[in-house]
Amino acid sequence: MYKQLNKKTLIKLIIIICLPFAAFLAVHFLINYVQKPICLWKILFHTDCPGCGIIRAFYQLCKLNFHQAWEYNPKIFIIAPILFGIYIKEIINLLKKIH
Repeated sequence: MYKQLNKKTLIKLIIIICLPFAAFLAVHFLINYVQKPICLWKILFHTDCPGCGIIRAFYQLCKLNFHQAWEYNPKIFIIAPILFGIYIKEIINLLKKIH
């Protein structure tokens, strides 16, 4: 028997499910339409920070272009599974609240 689904849980579930699509679109627009660097470290010190290229690497990883993702920033192969695990854990927790 299902617990009564409150609006707050439903809204949170919808947001979490839509989050990867919104992130992909945001990254797509950042890469293709923003010409200036958005990294404060790079703007101030004119050198790459440890996170430079992570957005482009994420974008390439979403497009399943693993070699190009590695070229932009190899740390994406550590960060992406962690983010994916957190994402799945949140969905499971919300589904447990629903059922």
